[in-house]
Amino acid sequence: MNILLTGFDPFGGETTNPSWEAVRGFNNQQIAGHQIHCLQLPTEFGKASAILTAAVQKSQPELCLCVGQAGGRALISLEKVAINFRHARISDNAGMKPEHQAIDEHLPTAYFANFDFSDALIRLNAAGIPAEMSYSAGAYVCNEVLFTLCQLQTLTPKLRGCFVHIPFAPEQVLNKPGQPSMSREIVEKALLVLIEAGVNSHE
Repeated sequence: MNILLTGFDPFGGETTNPSWEAVRGFNNQQIAGHQIHCLQLPTEFGKASAILTAAVQKSQPELCLCVGQAGGRALISLEKVAINFRHARISDNAGMKPEHQAIDEHLPTAYFANFDFSDALIRLNAAGIPAEMSYSAGAYVCNEVLFTLCQLQTLTPKLRGCFVHIPFAPEQVLNKPGQPSMSREIVEKALLVLIEAGVNSHE
């Protein structure tokens, strides 16, 4: 089985993005004989989805976990729903700031990610990792990437996966009093658990 993990480059004035810092360490590793490939996506509308689509078509993964940062959240959030909607509070890294737009007017209003969320949450809780299932990935680039992943799942039934939102890293909240954070070690542990859950769903 090929496994694809993605994270994002820094955005919104940050100098790092904990999603990529957590993902990159898995590149070219093997877990239970399954090969892992890691990819950094740009925080840009349209471009991130195009790169993800090309990577899925090239490597034909059976499991894809897309990871992004959701500053302000305290838990690992497994995103179940992607909406066909773009609305940006801040510009993306290419300066785009769409407002109240459809991602693609010819596609459904929403998709549900094809992933065994119940088993994943049981495994995360058993590992002592604070996690939740979320029904809103927002309307920024993260949601658009999840929407693309879900569309790819409709075209490739063997493809499983979801979008994973993670909190700020500890170093990001030094000047953000009261904001929750999570260490890279815990995020990496969570990703390992999710990979194992995804692999298990194929067996």
